Amino acid sequence: MISLIFLLSPILFVSLSGCAAVDSYIPPTDQHVAPVEPNSLPQQNNLQPRGNRMLGMSISEGAVGFDKSFAIARVEMIGNEIDIYLGNSDKAWREYTEFYNAVAPFVRNKFPRAIVSGKITFDGFMNLRDHVQGVLNNSNGVLVTYYPFKPGSFDVRDPSTAREDFNKITAFYPDKKIYFAEIGYPSGGGNRSSEEKQAAFVREAFLAWDNHHDQIPILSFDWLHDKSSGEVSEFERYYGSSDRGFSSYLGTLGLRTYNGKDKQAFVELRKATKSRGW
Repeated sequence: MISLIFLLSPILFVSLSGCAAVDSYIPPTDQHVAPVEPNSLPQQNNLQPRGNRMLGMSISEGAVGFDKSFAIARVEMIGNEIDIYLGNSDKAWREYTEFYNAVAPFVRNKFPRAIVSGKITFDGFMNLRDHVQGVLNNSNGVLVTYYPFKPGSFDVRDPSTAREDFNKITAFYPDKKIYFAEIGYPSGGGNRSSEEKQAAFVREAFLAWDNHHDQIPILSFDWLHDKSSGEVSEFERYYGSSDRGFSSYLGTLGLRTYNGKDKQAFVELRKATKSRGW
């Protein structure tokens, strides 16, 4: 994946990669220990660090944000969307939690200022709280991915759901910082969505963030540019899925088109950041 990262303000960074409009590369800096991926067993990938109330847009796993002094706390993920793989299995969660509790102190000892946790979907936090709590007991932050779909489908929920969902997760975990490591909303018809809905979601996400900015340091939008048809096909093979909604989700998640044209969501993002003086 090619990547270009540039600083827009002390609290806003943008990561462009894997799109036709970008031809520069900056390597990611952190490592992601991935004993669990949504469709696979252990592997290792890159991880992007984050900062204090920072907005990011990412298309790959490499994105770097900078604070005013160009120094930033690390984020170390031990597993990616672990709840999708572990499901409701008591045995699987027990084994993962034992592994996590053994690894997390080592990572924290090596990187004392790092945020260390497992990355879990929003639905996982809502529906598997007893299992999730075993991980959070030894975590110093909540890492969540948030794509608001209707249960059991890739049909989007109403954009206004963001405010309710932000209220829920902050209420469930009032004593921890919550990092939206991934947040997004596709614009495709295959998801019963549109560019108008996607733009409305960006607007609603910022309003929801305003209400909880002290507890939510970051939103990282996935992703800045749509995927090409070839990249979507690669994802379909990787995840073993031929679901039309899944393909639409992957192909239209960007705030801009694959060729670099602004979608309504990116225009809305400009408005949202400008109105907040960023």
